Amino acid sequence: CCVLLASSGVADAFSPAAVTPPSKITCNTRRIGSGSITTTNVDLLVGTTCSSTSSASAVEVQGGSVTVSRSLTTTTTSTSLRMGLFDDIQSGLKRLTQRATASHILINFAPDAEQRLEQIRGEIDDSPVKFAEMAQLYSACPSSSSGGSLGEFGRGQMVKEFDEVVFNEEVGKVHGPIETKFGYHLILVSDRND
Repeated sequence: CCVLLASSGVADAFSPAAVTPPSKITCNTRRIGSGSITTTNVDLLVGTTCSSTSSASAVEVQGGSVTVSRSLTTTTTSTSLRMGLFDDIQSGLKRLTQRATASHILINFAPDAEQRLEQIRGEIDDSPVKFAEMAQLYSACPSSSSGGSLGEFGRGQMVKEFDEVVFNEEVGKVHGPIETKFGYHLILVSDRND
């Protein structure tokens, strides 16, 4: 996964997976315009500040030789960018790599679906063995033959309402009833890599 940093239409890329505090990443951009070269170096210091150095030079090309006639360099440091960029990168990577194992009991839309699932939930009492037995008896999903097990999956592979429960609620507990476009579910989150 790469993050692109853009400056005046030119972008550099770096891999955030290799970044651990304290680390420094330098991204360089060069823009060659009519008679000038502008170089921007952005130093991203994990856990400290963001620093940017720009230099511009007037360049003349005559008969194959290059003459630099003037040079200007400015450096600015901003503490407002502190860990914001890396927090966003870390959050994004976590979302991409987070995995969970869960089981569910699905009851299709019916007038009494929620009440039936509440009753089943009371009988299960967070027991994985009882959950599997009830899934085999009552679930309308093909996974019922395996005790409702959906195996291991990543974030975004299930519908949003299901994902919200699996990746945010307590592991080892039965959650629900949860309504999705498929019906009502009881969900048992067995494992999750946080």
